[in-house]
Amino acid sequence: MLLLVGAVLAKGPAEKDMVRGEAGGCSTYVGQGERVYDPDEERVALVVGNAGYLAPGAALTDPLADAETMAQTLWLLGFEVEHCQDLGHRALGTAVKDFGNEIPESGVALFYYSGHGIQFQDANWLVPVE
Repeated sequence: MLLLVGAVLAKGPAEKDMVRGEAGGCSTYVGQGERVYDPDEERVALVVGNAGYLAPGAALTDPLADAETMAQTLWLLGFEVEHCQDLGHRALGTAVKDFGNEIPESGVALFYYSGHGIQFQDANWLVPVE
């Protein structure tokens, strides 16, 4: 996977084709990008980077850049990408729920998260910034 990411990013995004709609802590990348696979296959992704944690000593340095790189790479691979950063509890829950409702009947859906997470009693949890 790392080689694929590096190869795609070396080309860089076609800025004139990439439109970002802003809503809260999220942006939507729309456009065709450089479609490597079947252009008729519907591809959607939710990319979340949480770094600005409010608890003392909990802030992270890499998640925002990692999420931005992933969002651009997925867009270049033909995904419609919802890219969010530094989401609190309510916004994170809404983003995940909305994404779940938008998953196509056929096609590809991908969720990427970079930030703090915990496991408790065999369940995994994403940690909102507040």
